[in-house]
Amino acid sequence: MCRLNLVLATLLVMPLGASLDGQTTRPTESELVARIDSLSVILDRADSVAKIADAVRREERQRLLGGQIDTLQVGPFLVVTPVGQASLARRYFERAWARYAAFVGTERTAIEGRVFLYGKSESLYGLDSRGSIRVTTRYLSRNRDRAIGRILGGVIAADLPEDLRTWVGDFYIRADETRELEWAYRSLTTTASAAVSDCYDGVLDRCWDAMGLDHQDEWATTWYSASERRLVVRRLNTSDIAGARASCLDAQRDDACMALLVDQDAAAGIPLPLGTRMTLLANALSLGGPAGYRQMAADTEASIKDRLVRISGVSADSLISSWRTEVFQGRPDGRSATRKLRWSSLLWLLVLAGVSTRSTRWRLT
Repeated sequence: MCRLNLVLATLLVMPLGASLDGQTTRPTESELVARIDSLSVILDRADSVAKIADAVRREERQRLLGGQIDTLQVGPFLVVTPVGQASLARRYFERAWARYAAFVGTERTAIEGRVFLYGKSESLYGLDSRGSIRVTTRYLSRNRDRAIGRILGGVIAADLPEDLRTWVGDFYIRADETRELEWAYRSLTTTASAAVSDCYDGVLDRCWDAMGLDHQDEWATTWYSASERRLVVRRLNTSDIAGARASCLDAQRDDACMALLVDQDAAAGIPLPLGTRMTLLANALSLGGPAGYRQMAADTEASIKDRLVRISGVSADSLISSWRTEVFQGRPDGRSATRKLRWSSLLWLLVLAGVSTRSTRWRLT
């Protein structure tokens, strides 16, 4: 079809009165009209042939896939899947989308009109994958809810400014909010950072440091103590420039640690992990409502901290206090953990007792 169009275009620009000896004659108006009419007929015929060819290809594809493929509408996107997996696919994608719809609202996002091809790679053979996202079940983790939730979150995150995507990761919202807050609480109690410890003790300003959103220019000294800076150097696997790494880790020289950290990106040293940062973002969106997501995606000038405060509709202290209260409410039940430990200990004692009765000493008595 492209070649035919090129030929027609060439014919149109050629002098109509060209002769073999290189001389040209001026065409009459009637000749020009006749030539254009003849070319229009040729073009219409070529277009008809192309449409017939496209129809044949579509018919062939439908014949091959007829009765085998189903298309599901889930929120603002489509899921194409083998018929046998349609109900399962709908359940996974609807559950995953419900978590994001509550925050995104009805505004148009990067997921609008997207097509997801869900199933085994061979079951989707022949489907046009241009512009679509393949979700091949063979390579998904056993926790399909989590895997598909991460995929949707990654697509939605495409609307966010680059600095926010770096800070929050793939915009993943866990299926179990309680579990999410439990992990956030654990990070508050286990992360080696002076800022995190102060945040745990109720110093609200230090929670912003723990999130990596304050004092970025002096992060190494503000977020961490001397002993914690050594852990950061070990974690970041910095190059041993002039023996500085050995001096930092082995000789425990803090000046050597600082020399290694001074050129490091503050984002790499943020104390609290991505999942915990996501709980703060989710808390801000829940306070401000779905309109906050679009506002957050459109705002690229303000700092991340200021954006979170704006979309929440409350003050910085109120936002971080609300988040901290929510995390502490979601902390693990110590009594439940103790009961599990007791039952586990009893089970191991019974197993060891059973093994001991099968020893040689017991059999000889």
